[in-house]
Amino acid sequence: MQCKLCKKENNSKELSHIIPKFVFKKMVKTSKTGFLREVNSVNKRTQDGIKCEFLCDKCEDLLNNMETIFAKNIFNTMYTNNEFQYNCNDDSILKFCISLVWRVLKYLHVNNQINDLNLDEINRLKDTLDIWGNYLLGNSDDIQNKNIYLIPIKHSQFDKEYIKSIGMHFAIFDEVNWCMVYVKLPNMIIIGDIIPSNKIDLNKYKLNSKQCTIKEYEQLDLPDTLNNLIYGLIQSAYENSQQLSEKQLQKIKKSMSK
Repeated sequence: MQCKLCKKENNSKELSHIIPKFVFKKMVKTSKTGFLREVNSVNKRTQDGIKCEFLCDKCEDLLNNMETIFAKNIFNTMYTNNEFQYNCNDDSILKFCISLVWRVLKYLHVNNQINDLNLDEINRLKDTLDIWGNYLLGNSDDIQNKNIYLIPIKHSQFDKEYIKSIGMHFAIFDEVNWCMVYVKLPNMIIIGDIIPSNKIDLNKYKLNSKQCTIKEYEQLDLPDTLNNLIYGLIQSAYENSQQLSEKQLQKIKKSMSK
């Protein structure tokens, strides 16, 4: 199999996580039952995320190094502290976030989970993957207009279960000419522009390669387009949660009583 990042022959027998393992380890550790449930398959308990043949050992190590920095400085700190602010003076956080949106977009694309695109949209999606991939590999220091945004939402108005959840989503909004990949981690949302829109203002959440401050604002002040997407995803998750069988509800009660 060819490595999805460096495109060299991959002889690794290890499976790669699409959403990093440290996310699931923290969620399982803090779960009352010791298990997680998939949004689209609520009657199935799990302790891990999607894994597949994806990266060679060298690229896996490259991305793991990025994960370690992010987990220590952002993810774990945001998970445990009520107040959070991180001043970044290099591109370490940007690199991790690029690695995450790149993995999610690449996974969705190669597994035919992105449909109904026209030729221009397909080409721009592929260009985005190449631009982000070259940045991760050190072949370029410019992500052009394929911007990355990190939005902390720990104390936001959104549903508490959704704030703690994980997920990944690809979306096109024709009304504002915006195409993006959306990754939900506990307490935060990470977005990558595929087709940027001048009608969408997320500048205060934008990451850059030199200096940026990551913090949760009292007012999120998100564009209506993004708010509508989030509330739609929350509604979908709620509807799926109603499909829990009586058998699974009893298992949850038993687990929580231990």
